[in-house]
Amino acid sequence: MGDLNRYFSAHEYFDRREYDLFKKGKLPIRILDPKLLEGDMMLRERYGSITINDWFWGGQYHESGFRAYDCPTGAKYSDHRFGKASDKKFNNVTMEEVWADIQDHESLFRNMNFYTVEKKSLTPTWFHSSVGRYAGQSKIHFVGL
Repeated sequence: MGDLNRYFSAHEYFDRREYDLFKKGKLPIRILDPKLLEGDMMLRERYGSITINDWFWGGQYHESGFRAYDCPTGAKYSDHRFGKASDKKFNNVTMEEVWADIQDHESLFRNMNFYTVEKKSLTPTWFHSSVGRYAGQSKIHFVGL
């Protein structure tokens, strides 16, 4: 059981520096959009084990969740910087299975509050999704079609 919800802990969304600030009470958990946490939890329930950041356990991923303003990875105004996006690596299913499921059940993923999903051609080994939404947007925006 995580400290954010049933499955995830703060260290899975923050790198070491931000996690230390979070533990000291200097970085509020509200910096992560609750819709992102809920959507990621629903993905975990649908597909099984998911890795976001794994640096806490000695792994290589440390920028797959929240990215601070000075993080060199990603776009300047990426939803990662606003706590609205995460990059997930599924441990029990392939990306092809996930993509097929998304295409067959788009409304289900919209109900998970995902409004932007990067296509597998851009993110072949991970699943980038964001709860950030443009004005008037009602369907999932697939980046890189």
